[in-house]
Amino acid sequence: MAPGRIGTALKYQRPATVAEEIRIKLHQFCSDAQALTRFYDDELAQLPHVPDEPPPLRI
Repeated sequence: MAPGRIGTALKYQRPATVAEEIRIKLHQFCSDAQALTRFYDDELAQLPHVPDEPPPLRI
């Protein structure tokens, strides 16, 4: 995508209007406990497994 093409889809919308739409969608998402929990669980599932305790030190 060329630098001049960024944002052409929103050419006819004012930035404040787009920002308000994003704010409303984010508020709806964060207000839905089930969706938020599902998102959180999906993100945690993508993280690599880390042992609970570090290995013992050997000097």
